[in-house]
Amino acid sequence: ITIWGDSYHLTDYANRSWAGLTNQYYSVRWDRFINEVIEAAEKKKNFDEEEFFNQSRIYENEWVNPSNRISYNEGGDGIKLARQIYKKYANVIEQRIDDTWCNMDFFLEENADYLKMCKEHNYPYILIDDCYQIEIDL
Repeated sequence: ITIWGDSYHLTDYANRSWAGLTNQYYSVRWDRFINEVIEAAEKKKNFDEEEFFNQSRIYENEWVNPSNRISYNEGGDGIKLARQIYKKYANVIEQRIDDTWCNMDFFLEENADYLKMCKEHNYPYILIDDCYQIEIDL
């Protein structure tokens, strides 16, 4: 289904978002990421991406422990929350570091690299040809 553990070459390759992955893995990691970015912005410091990645790897390895129980709750309105966060931190967000590298060519190359690694390491993969149209009104 997805890759866990010490396979750092393909971490989050598939970004699966069901079962306990969203509620007990991604939401915890996203909460930590958002809080650390906000804290860095409020202290006018750079976000320490390397430290976040290292701590995330530790959390990931602990999360895969088979004793983890998956529980569910109703959650909330993610779009509403995203709007609130954006409105509160829009000024900081708009003064972020240069992100001109973040373009279609970059992601096409990155996906090609992931596919190459899957083939090199004999990992299964699925090619998706569909186009996803997503419209979110901010």
